[in-house]
Amino acid sequence: MILLHLSLNLAISFFIFFLVYRAFRRVKFILFAFPLIGFANTFLFSFFEIYAFPFPLFYPLIYFYLYAFLYIIIHYLSFKLPEKIRKDWRLFSFLLLFTIYTLQQSKYLKPFLKIVKTPFISISGVEVSIASLIVAFLVFYLTIYLGRILKNFIAEKLPQVTNADVATSNTIATTIFYTLIIIAGLASLSILGIDLTTLKILGGALGIGIGFGLQQIVNNFVSGFIVLWERSVRPGDVIEIDGMRGIVERIGLRSTIIKTIDNIEVIIPNAEFITGRVINLTLGEPIVRIEVKVSVAYRENPEEVRKILLEAAKIEGVVSYPEPYVFFDDMGDSGLIFSLTVWTHPYRRREISSELRFRIFKLFRENNIEIPYPQLDVHIKDDGGIEPGKELAGG
Repeated sequence: MILLHLSLNLAISFFIFFLVYRAFRRVKFILFAFPLIGFANTFLFSFFEIYAFPFPLFYPLIYFYLYAFLYIIIHYLSFKLPEKIRKDWRLFSFLLLFTIYTLQQSKYLKPFLKIVKTPFISISGVEVSIASLIVAFLVFYLTIYLGRILKNFIAEKLPQVTNADVATSNTIATTIFYTLIIIAGLASLSILGIDLTTLKILGGALGIGIGFGLQQIVNNFVSGFIVLWERSVRPGDVIEIDGMRGIVERIGLRSTIIKTIDNIEVIIPNAEFITGRVINLTLGEPIVRIEVKVSVAYRENPEEVRKILLEAAKIEGVVSYPEPYVFFDDMGDSGLIFSLTVWTHPYRRREISSELRFRIFKLFRENNIEIPYPQLDVHIKDDGGIEPGKELAGG
């Protein structure tokens, strides 16, 4: 009989909660759904009370209104939660409130709870039960799950509500996430009944392990925190390390991923950013200089050459500030030497450099600007000595 009452109670409760959960998908429907639920609940509660039916539907009504109140508050917060978080909140709140209501029927669940609370294994004097394992797992899993949501939320919203840049927001979000993981791990161990003071022994053993085999791993983790907080390298920066140039895709605690100009992703341990030589082309302003040298014949007008070179610099990808500039470098052996200086984004340096040379060559051809060949004058000195031919013949 108790099992029948429990099954019917849970079935009806789940059905009502499911209907309300579906109704919450449209917030405006809440204003109409809850008065109707309240009226129906009052009628049913009176009917069940008269006929002594063991279905306390008054409790779900309280949870319904509590859920609606919390949902409306979160839904209408000024910063507006992302859609994925709103969906997760609906499901989590639904399961939480249904669980709370179910636990109210403790008189039916006592035999089951007694079984799961009974220790079934002992580890170093610590009694572990099914309930403690389930709770420890849920605490650890939910903390990490909510930590990921919080990490993404902070990384997305912090730059919008403050003056922080994306790199700073990612650093703060990552630090908070790993802090939550540590807290979740300690809380789970505490739930299992493990004395946290015993971790001192584990810490000593871990220190010996670090000294022998984990030194490089720990070094990379510490270096990762230094890189994140020092911000000498940020996602999106163009860097050069060990003769390899690429764009920083992601900075993790152990390693950093960069993408080369060949579209190859390279994983670099973070320790190399601390102990090695790293060239960050975008640490200050995210632009780099390109210099193209050209030579023209002596008969060409230098002012006209300068105008043509500045015209050649008017291509997509060359920034307007600093402005392109032409230098008259030298009067060489074969011609006049000029250099065109422009600025562009680091990841387009090679592309723009090539495009400039194509355009300069085209404009020189269109304006009949001569590109000189190397010239060499050979003077033969005749000192009245032995004729060269006879000398060779005699030799």
